[in-house]
Parts: sequence; C-alpha cells; structure tokens
Amino acid sequence: MDALTSNLCVVDLTGEILAVNRAWMEFSASNSGGPERAYLGTNYLNVCRSSTGPDSAEAPEFYGGLRDVLEGRTDLFQIEYPCHSPKEFRWFLARVTPLVQRRGTKDATNVGAVVSHINVSDRKLLELDNASANQRLAQSEADTSDARRQLIAAVDAMQDGFVLFDAEERVVLANSKYRQIYQTLSDLIVPGAAFSELVDASIARGVIKEAEGREENWKRERLEQFRASESVNEQTTDAGQVVHYYDKATPDGGRIGMCMDVTELHMARERAEAASRAKSSFLANMSHEIRTPMNGILGLAELLETTSVSPKQREIITTISDSADTLLHILNDILDLSRIEAGKLTLEVRPFVPADMLSKLKALHAVTAQRKGLYLYFNMDTETHAQRQGDPLRITQILNNLIGNALKFTERGGVTVVLSTRGNMMEIRISDTGIGMSKEQVSRVFDEFEQADNSVARRFGGSGLGLSITRNLVDLMQGEVVIESTEGMGTEVTVRLDLPEVSSTPQPGTAPPTAGNTAPLRHLRVLVAEDTRTNLFILKSILVFLEMDAVFAENGRVACDHCLTQEFDLILLDISMPVMDGFAALAEIRRNAKARQSIPPPVIAITANVMESQMQQYEDAGFVGVVGKPFRKEALVSAMLAVVYKHGAMGRLQSGQSSDPEGPRRKGDGIPHGRDGEARSLCP
Repeated sequence: MDALTSNLCVVDLTGEILAVNRAWMEFSASNSGGPERAYLGTNYLNVCRSSTGPDSAEAPEFYGGLRDVLEGRTDLFQIEYPCHSPKEFRWFLARVTPLVQRRGTKDATNVGAVVSHINVSDRKLLELDNASANQRLAQSEADTSDARRQLIAAVDAMQDGFVLFDAEERVVLANSKYRQIYQTLSDLIVPGAAFSELVDASIARGVIKEAEGREENWKRERLEQFRASESVNEQTTDAGQVVHYYDKATPDGGRIGMCMDVTELHMARERAEAASRAKSSFLANMSHEIRTPMNGILGLAELLETTSVSPKQREIITTISDSADTLLHILNDILDLSRIEAGKLTLEVRPFVPADMLSKLKALHAVTAQRKGLYLYFNMDTETHAQRQGDPLRITQILNNLIGNALKFTERGGVTVVLSTRGNMMEIRISDTGIGMSKEQVSRVFDEFEQADNSVARRFGGSGLGLSITRNLVDLMQGEVVIESTEGMGTEVTVRLDLPEVSSTPQPGTAPPTAGNTAPLRHLRVLVAEDTRTNLFILKSILVFLEMDAVFAENGRVACDHCLTQEFDLILLDISMPVMDGFAALAEIRRNAKARQSIPPPVIAITANVMESQMQQYEDAGFVGVVGKPFRKEALVSAMLAVVYKHGAMGRLQSGQSSDPEGPRRKGDGIPHGRDGEARSLCP
C-alpha cells in the first residue's frame, strides 16, 4: 500500500480505520496539522459526520456512500470534492469499494471497505478552465446576439433607408424604411437577394422612372455606380418619390447603401426656383416697362437741350433729366441687388488705369460739388497710373456710390478722395465733413433699404441700397470696406482691393474713334427697327444729326423685308416688337444673307431688357453690341463707332469681314455689361 501515490485506508464494518498507507498519513498530517485525525483507530464515519468548513459540503454525501458500501447496498461509491489548502488548489476523487473475504467463493463475506483518495486537481483545473471558457463563450454569444438585436433595432428605427450587401453583392440586412421607399420591390428585398436581381426587377416592374426607355443603359450605369468605391445620385420611383441614395464599399468587399426620401426638399427647391424665376420675370418686365418710357423722357430732354431755350427752360430740362436719372439709379440698384442675391453677378476682369478711372469720377461729381458749394479733392500717388487687373465698371460703381453719398450727406466743407497703392493692394479713402453717423447707425448701414434714420431718408432721399450693393461688390472682389464715422463731424470710408499690376505693355494700335468724332458714321446706311413712336422719333433725330442715311421699320418683319431689297451698313434692332421681335428678325436676316452667299450687316440690339441672363441671350443670338434703354446720344454713338472700328472700315461695312456670319457668336466672346446709358459691344 505504501507504494501507491493515492491516499488509501481500510475500514471495518463499523467505519473504524484499520490500516492506512504512507500517502494517507502524510496528507492527513499536512491537512489537519497532526496524525491524530482520520488515522488508525479513528472512526471514519464519525470524521465525515463531524466535518465542517468551506470544503465540507460533500461530507454528508460521502458519509452516506460509505455506509452504503459497508452495509452491502452498493459495490462502488465515488465522489469528487475540493480540499484546498491556503497555498494550493486541490480536488480529489474519493472511491469506496467493499473489502470482501474469500472473494469469489460462496462464503464470500464483506468485512469492511477500502477508501482511496486520488488527487485530480490538474484535471479539475482543466475542466474548470474549460467550463469558464465555455461560460465566457456563451456569455459572449449572448452579448453578441443582444448587440445584433440592438443594432438591427437601431437600423430599423432609422428615418433613412439602409441596406447592407456582402462581398457577393447579396443582401445581408435591409431596414423597414428601405423596403418602404422601394415598396414595389419589398417582397424581393430579403437576405440573400442579389443586387443585380433587384436591378432587373426594378426594370421589369417599372420602379425607377429614369430607366424608362433606356433600360439597358440605366442597368449598366446603376451597376457601375454600385460597384464604385463611392457614389451619390438621385432617382424617382414609380410612387413619385425623389430618392437621394448613397453607395459605399466596405473594407471586407461588401457594400452599404443609404437612401432618403427628398421629395419634399425637391418640391421646395422647385418652388424656390419657380419663385426665383417669377421674381426675375417680374423684375425683367418691370425694368422693361419703366425703361421704355424713361428712354422717351431722357431722350427728349437731351434733344431739347440742343435747341434754343431760355435759362429757365434749361433749368426745367435739367430737373427732368436729374429726376429721371435718380429713378433709373434706383431701378439699377434693385436689379443689381437681385443679381447679387441670385449669385448671378459676375466680374469682368480686364486691364485698366486707376488714375484714369478717378479722373472720370472727378469730372462726373464736380458739377454736384460746385452746385452745393463744396470742395472735392482727389489725391493719388504715381503708382495709380500703372495698369491694374480688375473690373473697372464695378469699381467705378462702388466709388460712384461712395462719392455720391459723401456729397449727398455733406452740406458744408467738402469731400476728399485719396487713392494709394501698396504692392497689389489698392486703397481708396473717401472722407467727408458731413452729418456723420453714430456707432449704432454704422452697424446697420450696410443693410438693405437702410439709412441712418427715417429723417435722413426724408431729408436726403435715396433707396438705402447703395451701400449694401457696395459691400456685396467688394466682397465679390474679395476686398474690404471699413466705415469710421462721428456724428456731426463726418465719415471716412476705406475700400481695399487686391488689383494685380499688369506688367505687359499694350501693343500700339489704332484707337477706336471717340464719341466726339462722329465722322466715320457720316452717310452710313442704317436700318432701324423700333415700334415705339417716341423712341423712333429720338433715334431719327440722333441719326439725322449724325448725317446717317436711315431707313425705319415698325417691327422685325418689315425690317427683314427691307433687307431683301436694300443693302445696309448697320442695323439697329429693338428686341420687343410686335409681329416679329428682334431675335427672330436677326435670325431671318442671317438666313437670307447665307442663302444669297452674302455677309449680313452687323446688328446692334437697342432694348430695355438688360438683365444679366438677357445679355447672354443677345451674345448667343449673334448681336455685336447692345445699347440699353434709356440711352444717351453718346452711348448710341459709341456703340456704332465700336462696330465701325471692329470691322476696320470707315465707309461701307459690307466690304469688311464679319467675324461669324454663319451663326451665333462663340461662348465667351462676351457682350460687356455696362450700366444703362452705356454701350455694350462685342468689339475689343
């Protein structure tokens, strides 16, 4: 027995320990602190019955099993139990078998039992580790399952459609919103469904409006979009929904798809665009309806000035012109503001000389300053005589507004304009000795339809749009405008613009004739189509004054008939005419010229329709210039001289070469946009 490593003892039928091996003695001593417990002569049944402590839970069961073997009710009892020490984790397998005398004979008698305790700690540790691992695995699977359920619930609760495809392009997951958006396909949007099958079903069931009539092309495009790393697009379903969708590849080769119903947003955008179109149409109509009679007022006033009138009559004529100019200025401001708000105001950048621009402004505002008894000083450094790159028309508009305001709000003293440069930066300071503003008034002076206060509006007039437009124009040029003002003492406005210096020197050439030199126009044959009697009278008076040979037509149809029987050097066409408008007339004149293999005469549009989009239409149609109504004689003369200069002929224009007789001008040649009363020409 001592050779065995298991703890072994022999008990009699009463449970008394009769024999133990060395392993039993050593374990009993280490476990109880001495050999007196569970040792020779000790009743093992009593030991089991009296066992207490954290590792004694199995003692009652062992007691019962030992009795069963001793009393012959079973031939084997075994149990695993813990028997830990402070320093060691221990588990044992206890086995009890009967001790039989004369085993195998008919006189075999049970005389006791053999009890063994085998250390199974290593196996038990492995089992416990496996059980713990299995428990952790089960918990992890439960957590994963819970997380999946939560994720699916969260995806299903999304307001947008969501779908997940695997690397084989098959549906893994689709939420309720996705099925709702593609309701006609909802029965097919199930796990395992291939994306290509859904595309085919979309075509077969007529789900996507964009696929109608081009099914194969649409299928190819949709599959290419889906298989791209990322794509965004919109489509319209058979239910009339506008769907914005987004596809993106996942790292494992799958795809996610997001879609949202943007029908309301789409409809809101259409309503906004319709409102914008209605606004533009209203402004265009309003502009036309105001400009047409305004042309009569300004034109007749200008004609009256050339006649013999008394000083009092001349004062009345000047007042009429000034009032009409004020109204026209307000109209222009409203149209500019509309273009700015729509983001359609563009800059026309070209070389110009700042000093020349300022000289013209000085001449323009000197009359106002003289009339009010104010000084108007202009100071500029030598660098301002160098060419700069910018939009001189819009810069002039900015300075016109600021100088005009300074003069308007100044009653004593005057206005000083200082122009200086530093590198590419041009700085203009306009200071006055006028009424000034408080800090609160300065804070809102750039707001639309704002002036310092109502008393200012009543006292000085104006729409309150000038400074708002000025700020927007400066912003468009990525510049800066700053106002400093003291109430009762005056105001200083500083504008800073980045205007690069033009290093190249313009090549010498023939300068275009000026409006003062009208000799090149003398005796040219000009056809004029205009349906308004007043405007016709004004045009006739100007052309007669210029000694031009003019033929007049009341609409485009008559103008086309004249072109069939006569030759003209130049044509002036109104745009809005009865029977045939200016666009249709120009197109027919060009067709007829092409049929006769002749070069059509250049055509200038004379129109009250001068919105930005309309100017582009004139260019596209083939007009070589535009004179906006109301116009001054100088503007008309400048436009006609520009055409003469472009064609390089001072006599018959037909002898020159048209730049594009066959069709509309190329995009980008451009009709420069000017303020009303200025000529817009395609000519350089």
